[in-house]
Amino acid sequence: QDASRVESRSALAPAPDGSIWIGTQSGATRFDGTSWKNYTTADGLPQNMISAISADGSGNIWLGTWLGGLSKFDGSVFITFTKADSLVDNNISAIAIDADNIKWIGTYVGITKLGTNDEWIQNYRTGSGTLPLYIKGLDTDLHGTLWAGIYADYLQDGGISELSGQAWTSYTVENGLVNKIVQGLAVDGDDYIWIVTGEGVSRLKDQNSATGDEPETSLSIFPNP
Repeated sequence: QDASRVESRSALAPAPDGSIWIGTQSGATRFDGTSWKNYTTADGLPQNMISAISADGSGNIWLGTWLGGLSKFDGSVFITFTKADSLVDNNISAIAIDADNIKWIGTYVGITKLGTNDEWIQNYRTGSGTLPLYIKGLDTDLHGTLWAGIYADYLQDGGISELSGQAWTSYTVENGLVNKIVQGLAVDGDDYIWIVTGEGVSRLKDQNSATGDEPETSLSIFPNP
């Protein structure tokens, strides 16, 4: 796959110790508020093109790379996971880690689920309806439901999908999403799902959420002026 796809992506994540991790085309950088520390393949990264970063509750930093798979940094060494370890693909586009320390690894061909001890659990290559799992963003809500932002360039089609148990439910422009070109997704502290698209931002409130007073799943639209 074309490595140039990653050029428009950015990776930024806070760590439990208060530091900030930044992904670049030339490796990863940690900023502790005073000093900067750079990490590259010379330090153990499998690839210098960093496409996603997340931190788990134990302080480990998870770095998704383009072409090189996934790396876990424990503060001393990098441990890398690739297709040889059952990862669905070596091109990582998003990482989400839930409250139970389950790691959800998004790629452009599907999602890999890793367990609390980093063991492989399952690969998801297809979702529901016509949306392939061409992942642009991942996050989990307060109930542990996984939300995926999806846009398949080759189909010029996208939306968002939620995975509850083993069942996928998708939401697209037909359900009120402002635009199908989904570029990112995040869940806030009130369990609203925010979706960044090519023509504005949509916000979804899940009917199963414990917060808010909206009676049913609904999408709000914040278009570009």
